[in-house]
Amino acid sequence: MGIPQQGQSLEQERWLRWSMPLCLVAEKRTRCAVLRFFLASIAFLFLFSLPAHSFPALCIGISDGDTITVLNDENQQIKIRLYGIDSPESGQPYGRKAKQNMSALVFGKDVEATPIGQKHYGRTVARVSVGGLDVCEEQLRAGYAWVFPRYCKLKICREWETIEAEARAARRGLWQDKAPIPPWEWRKEKKRKK
Repeated sequence: MGIPQQGQSLEQERWLRWSMPLCLVAEKRTRCAVLRFFLASIAFLFLFSLPAHSFPALCIGISDGDTITVLNDENQQIKIRLYGIDSPESGQPYGRKAKQNMSALVFGKDVEATPIGQKHYGRTVARVSVGGLDVCEEQLRAGYAWVFPRYCKLKICREWETIEAEARAARRGLWQDKAPIPPWEWRKEKKRKK
């Protein structure tokens, strides 16, 4: 138990040497194996829970009020779904204006994208900033997006809810409508009618 065997790799030998004192505490071999598995799992989870790295890009396209296309430093086009917000669809009232507002914010500009690590319909989900401004925040402030409660789970979402409420109170953007329909409900209704 824990003694390097002939033919083991250097990494295996180091791992066994490091974990051997922990295994001496364990009475049985199976406990030692469980302990090693547990430690390896914690290391794995730690490595994959580190935040994603931001990357600079140029915004080259606007699909709608919450989806943009960027060109990274390697000339790769990346479609980005903005994290945590949902803007009116193109067929909804204020859908075109939400797209125009997004275009005024980022089109043709250098942006910083921070992937959140999920994919949504082949798009990278990310937070995006331009000139130090958070694009989601600006879309909410202008009244052209809702905080998307189903997907917005970071601490910043609470702040965004406040910004959305302020836009609603000031009747900016889509909040001029007496009863705006959130895009997720609009999509659900449209799908039901098909």
